[in-house]
Amino acid sequence: MIKVEALNEWKKENLKCKDFKPERIPTEGEQWEVDETRLEVLLGKNSYGKDFVKVVEEDNLKELKKALSTFEEIPVCETIAKDTIKEKPIKKTTAKKK
Repeated sequence: MIKVEALNEWKKENLKCKDFKPERIPTEGEQWEVDETRLEVLLGKNSYGKDFVKVVEEDNLKELKKALSTFEEIPVCETIAKDTIKEKPIKKTTAKKK
């Protein structure tokens, strides 16, 4: 779900929002949550060709999925890492007492 905020276009066009029960004209600045398909309609894919809302907050999961879809996994070569870092044996600094 995506949190949106109403713009003044609702009042200018005298339109009621179907997201509310009963339907009513949202006031400018009023916030509510919508799904992705409803968001597309409210952001201009409508017969008016106008934006009726602005996005306030998107679901963090959606942002994470989007980031992961553009991420390219880079393989790590373990042999290079092993060659560059040589392990040294631990030296004892104290003498054994008799």
